[in-house]
Amino acid sequence: MASEPGRVLLAPKMQNADLPVTVRDALSALFHHVDSVPTGMTSHAADGDGYLRGLDGAGAQLIAAIKQLSEQASGADVRQTVLCVVDLLIDAIEAHPLSPGTAARLALRAGGLLEDVDGHRVGQAWQRLAFVLVPLTVTVAAAAAKFARAVADAPAVPASAGVFLCGRWLSQGAAHALRRARPSEHDAVQALDVLYLPAVAAWSRHPELLLSATTTSPLNSVAAVVASFVTTGAYWLHILLTAPCDLPCFLLVPEVGEAYTMRLSGTVDIGQLAVLLAAKLRVVLRRLGVPDSSPPEHVATFCGRGPQETPALPWRMRFRLRTPEQGVLLDGAHVRGDNGAKNRTTSGLSHWLHLHPPLPITAKVGLLARTDCDPTAECSTALVLYLTGPRLRGSMDTEDHPAIQCERQFPALAASIESLERFRGPDLPAWASQHMADFFNAAKASTTHSPSVTWASSAAPTECTEVRPTRV
Repeated sequence: MASEPGRVLLAPKMQNADLPVTVRDALSALFHHVDSVPTGMTSHAADGDGYLRGLDGAGAQLIAAIKQLSEQASGADVRQTVLCVVDLLIDAIEAHPLSPGTAARLALRAGGLLEDVDGHRVGQAWQRLAFVLVPLTVTVAAAAAKFARAVADAPAVPASAGVFLCGRWLSQGAAHALRRARPSEHDAVQALDVLYLPAVAAWSRHPELLLSATTTSPLNSVAAVVASFVTTGAYWLHILLTAPCDLPCFLLVPEVGEAYTMRLSGTVDIGQLAVLLAAKLRVVLRRLGVPDSSPPEHVATFCGRGPQETPALPWRMRFRLRTPEQGVLLDGAHVRGDNGAKNRTTSGLSHWLHLHPPLPITAKVGLLARTDCDPTAECSTALVLYLTGPRLRGSMDTEDHPAIQCERQFPALAASIESLERFRGPDLPAWASQHMADFFNAAKASTTHSPSVTWASSAAPTECTEVRPTRV
């Protein structure tokens, strides 16, 4: 049977909390609704009786009570009330054996309340929510992945005759049978599509947690699990958890015979990285034939110190970024392709430096990192990119200047390029030197068009304009 309303969630801490009457009543109603479900029952099973609809309604009443308070009380009083309510919601997530759907909705309310206030103690509340959500997300994602594997084993049907479930189209009967056979796992799939919202909001404010996702921490397991199936929650969690966080990057610029090392954080996609690179490497880009740097509005937005989105005109990216795996072709020679082999073709266009299509601006930076770097070096995982200017346009390029909108994907995730240094041949690791040599050898093979490149470039030091984000 259900516990007596409030016996579990309405702890002495709430009874002693200094809350306005309307807010206290709304919070009591929310906890009363949570306590109305017998321990062990999933929110999916309870949903037949309108449990989740009632929970959402009780949560909306709590938000309305705080909104009404904000119209009558001072900002300090509202902040204090919000922090108290959030503290109690997190207590409930930590201490009560809640179903995934219930816990996700309480976390969603906590995150929504915190987004509307600011101050030092608000940052502490975000941090507490961020850490509480780690074990919860690990559990929910693992259960959701089990359901997704069951979906993958079911026979698919045409989209016109099916139900879309975890990335596949199943018949109505097959989908219904899976939901009935695996109610708790299906509950986890639905919960993940709610839980990702507060998780993304909280984790993007704490880079130390995201850095742990690159190691053997629980978040690392979440990143691997959510990559295995397709739902809205899994998609956004995967993008955030694979975003670079202090990722070493080697940028090779063969046209001028230079290479750069740097460390990337928060640059989710190639478009965002390109905007920040254009602000950092203005001089070298001008030497490549790129006349304009990225606009200040774009830099501020993509660093995180500006609004998430502005109506500024799109910025045209007039240079291209490629990975070594995309290969270099010149005079019909394919140099170092995906398998490292050198194959011959018969293109016959000796005046072109044939490059495979460049990375699209939507390509995810963290997923491009290489794990085959020199293990004796400081790091064994790094991002390796070629940067080429507009004069070195590949024969397979389909779009001259991709347009980058002034909008970043995660509102609270700051992005930066740090520790930027220029290197020349003798100073580079052996594997990076080999990539540069491959590119140079391809260029020298041309008899009608050879980029002017030398390994030990005597060019003046590149101007490095620091772009420092505001970290919450």
